[in-house]
Amino acid sequence: MRYDDYAYAVGNIRANEYKRLTGAELRQLLTLSSADDITRELGVRGISLEREQALNYIRKLSEENAVFDVFLMRNDFHNMKTAIKGRVSNQDISALLMYPSMVSIETIQNCVAIGDFSILPIWIREAAEQAFHIVAKTNDGQQCDIILDTSYFRVMQDYAKKSKNVFIIELTEKMVVFFNLKAVLRAFLSKKTVDFIQTILVVCSTFDINKLAHAATNKENLGLFLASHGFNEAVRALDEYEAMAAFEIYCDNEILHFVDTVKYEPFGIEPLIGYLIYQEMQQKNIQILLAGKRANLPDDKLLERMRWTYA
Repeated sequence: MRYDDYAYAVGNIRANEYKRLTGAELRQLLTLSSADDITRELGVRGISLEREQALNYIRKLSEENAVFDVFLMRNDFHNMKTAIKGRVSNQDISALLMYPSMVSIETIQNCVAIGDFSILPIWIREAAEQAFHIVAKTNDGQQCDIILDTSYFRVMQDYAKKSKNVFIIELTEKMVVFFNLKAVLRAFLSKKTVDFIQTILVVCSTFDINKLAHAATNKENLGLFLASHGFNEAVRALDEYEAMAAFEIYCDNEILHFVDTVKYEPFGIEPLIGYLIYQEMQQKNIQILLAGKRANLPDDKLLERMRWTYA
């Protein structure tokens, strides 16, 4: 599609912006007494709780569906992790699967059942085989997550480069950077080795991941590395898991602020991708709100966990 071919899709998104919750509307939902009341109110406003609805909506708006494949692939990698670990633990995984996806759930489950991944598309085949054999040999679910998570972000990078779209390339870089920072901070807090940390990071342009991994063996060195690259918020997360949770919120908010810079583009693909990011974060906020209400958490604690909202 040409740049101006997205004009209809962008206009359609603009017409549906009323379904995007603002900060004031989230606070209003907080005043409701129960999760059931919130669910009913969202239904009245026409806001779906189904994560797949936004992606299906965008794909219908755009004829060039391949542009959004990478967002679908995330579900494929998640489903593969779930299927492999479910096979080893012999547990029902149906409630954990994510839709929609590039590869059918049945295909993924059949491949895992027989241990043959040859019919899978190339972008997931090798990682699936490697994760399957590692888990079958060691029963290490963490290694399964590492293999498939890092593979997904490498696939995302490849798709971004092929798109030759500056916004998509920059967005992907930010996502990979924050993935690396969250991974290394969790590893540091868990006292992991350099060798382990090197396996969980994805190459990016913002910093040298090998230097990051070696810095992570010492709190002072890691703090200096993070500060020297402008990640002072990450430095605060070195002390405790509670600070780590706050950093994860910061990462999500930085992505939201970045996509907010293109929401008024009149024709390009950028507002469509931004819409997907906004909807993902909105779903996250809704789930935090519902879970908090069910657990009787104070409203101020729930507000602390909320991601930045569309204004």
